[in-house]
Amino acid sequence: MIDGMFGGNFPIAKAIISDKVPPKDRGIQMANVGIAHVLASLIGPAIGGIFFTWFGLLGPGLFAAGLTVITIIVTLVMLEETWTKEDRAQNHKEKPEISIKIRQNKNALFMLALWAFHTISFSIVMTSLSFFSVIVLHLQPLEMSIVFMISGIFRAGVRFTLFKPTIKKLGEINAIRLGLAIFLVGFFIYGYSPNVFFLVIIFMFISFAASLTRGPLLSKISQTASPQEQGKINGLSSALDSVAQILGPLIGPFILDTLPPYWLGIVVSLIALPALLMSTRKIETKKFNHSENVLHHS
Repeated sequence: MIDGMFGGNFPIAKAIISDKVPPKDRGIQMANVGIAHVLASLIGPAIGGIFFTWFGLLGPGLFAAGLTVITIIVTLVMLEETWTKEDRAQNHKEKPEISIKIRQNKNALFMLALWAFHTISFSIVMTSLSFFSVIVLHLQPLEMSIVFMISGIFRAGVRFTLFKPTIKKLGEINAIRLGLAIFLVGFFIYGYSPNVFFLVIIFMFISFAASLTRGPLLSKISQTASPQEQGKINGLSSALDSVAQILGPLIGPFILDTLPPYWLGIVVSLIALPALLMSTRKIETKKFNHSENVLHHS
């Protein structure tokens, strides 16, 4: 509950990037934020497993608290305000135009729906990984930590070696489509993992897909709204992430507890399929259109 109450930092981070970074470079910077987020979900459990093995439950808690203190200090010292009081006052005074609400913005709704299918399927897999490791592969906490750590290291390596050349060669749109296709295949095969080695190989491909997809998709979502609505549109995408993080720990373990493990891959791939199909439409045209999305005072 406390985490949810104070969990608005991620959409604010995305809004800051939207304020500071031009649209053509926004995909790469959004990818950096997404990579940091997913790296945390991989390396965090790895570090947690190690500290739990050494010190019990107190170890991960104290280590996480220390990281939080460092985060607070870095934020206070280094982060500059991107929307100053003067800008806010000027924006409040000058409103010759009234933007249509996001629920009336068809491009925004389309991209948010695509993101919802993707992030729900992605969250089910990521949150069920530890359960899958214990229930199906019978791993111990330290062994699970190693699996998470290897996946996290590979993801960081992909980001700094393959990501930019792939984006440059294919373009953001085709890279998103390729990533969503890899997700679909990887999620399906995931449920058939017979051993740890096979699982690590699958997550190498899933990590590559996440690099290609999540950051550029967030960039495309931010481009469907006006500059004044960046915080709102990024908040909605983060809200969908939160919904996915609620559904993920419910759906994944329920399937593993009641059905053969391959059903997890089948269900998740079916949820991921609409995102891939939607990406085949011209998502490069799903951008904020000033003339279509603004109402003028009479």
